[in-house]
Parts: sequence; structure tokens; C-alpha cells
Amino acid sequence: MYTAAGVPGNHRRFAMTPVPTFPQPSPADDHASPVQSLHAADGRPLALRAIAPADVDRLRTFIEGLSYGSRYFRFGRGDARFDAAELAHVCDPDPRREAHLVIVTDAGTVIASARYVVHDDDAERCEFGLVIADAWQDQGLGQHLLQALIELAERRGLRLMDGEVLATNTRMLDFARRAGFEPDAGSESAPVRRIRRQLGAARG
Repeated sequence: MYTAAGVPGNHRRFAMTPVPTFPQPSPADDHASPVQSLHAADGRPLALRAIAPADVDRLRTFIEGLSYGSRYFRFGRGDARFDAAELAHVCDPDPRREAHLVIVTDAGTVIASARYVVHDDDAERCEFGLVIADAWQDQGLGQHLLQALIELAERRGLRLMDGEVLATNTRMLDFARRAGFEPDAGSESAPVRRIRRQLGAARG
């Protein structure tokens, strides 16, 4: 089960500005072209891009560097570990039903990750998960990352994005509410809250 981690932040801390060329995992990976260039308030350049198969080690380092609490809120358990096959899968998403975006530093270090997976029983709905490295939380990365994921889902014709959030993860619940997500009816008092957001034409 994928759960979302708390990532509130002030989006004004980041501005969309040109930054230097970022190292890509491999010239052969068309997944790796930058989606957005970000410039942090302290001057550090960042790039928001699709994940690539060559990111396996970067993603492993990112996950292992998360605090117990961040892993618990994102994956449902604080000691979550993933084997090589699992990491290879999430770094090479099937474009017919998955998308995975990351934010990286100019050195190529992954500091944020967001992905969605289309539901097996409904090709117009997807479930999302998102987590930010502890040292980079409260800086607006979550807003940029979630908005890019939503836009990608809308371009692919999806009509609804949903997710599961632990009731104790109040920061994420507040963040999702500000991003237009609403709780499912009947889940307000459940230990795991189901949230959803209409996409594209469905919002009309």
C-alpha cells in the first residue's frame, strides 16, 4: 500500500528560473529529460524530471536516507526496504498505467519522489504517493511535484487521482486539502483516510 508523506511548504520559496544543464542518468534514457527547472531560494539549482531506469541506486539512497517517520507515512512502515527488482520496477514505469517524477540536485541526488499508478478496475482513476527528503521538507517542493504529477495525469486522460493517508499524518492531509483533494465520504474517522481529486474535464 502506498501512503503519502507530509510535505507542506511555501511554494514562493522556489522560483521557476533557468538553471545549468543537469547530469542525466544515461544519454539513451529519454525518460530523463528535465520537466521543470527549479531554483531554490538559497540559490541551489534543482530539476524536476521523470525517473529513469538508471536511477535505481539514486532512489535506493533516497529511500534509505528518509527518517523512520517519513518512511512510515509514505510506505506504511518505518523500516520499509525494497529489493533490487522492486526498485528496478519503480524506476522503469509502464507509461500505459504509471508515472514517476523526481526532483534532483545538480549533482543528481534524488530529494523528492512522486508517482501514480492507474487502478486495475478503473482505467480513468489513479492512486498517488509522494515523499520529500527530510532535509528538504517545508520548502515548497511538494507543491511543485504534485502539480506536475497532476498535469501529467490530466494529459494522459485520467479523470480522478486518489490516495491513502494515515489519519495521524495531519500535515499531509492539510497539504492535500490545499491542493484540491477531498476526503472520501465515510473515511473522515478512519485510521487511513482516502482522499481524491477530480482531474481535467471531470473538475468542470
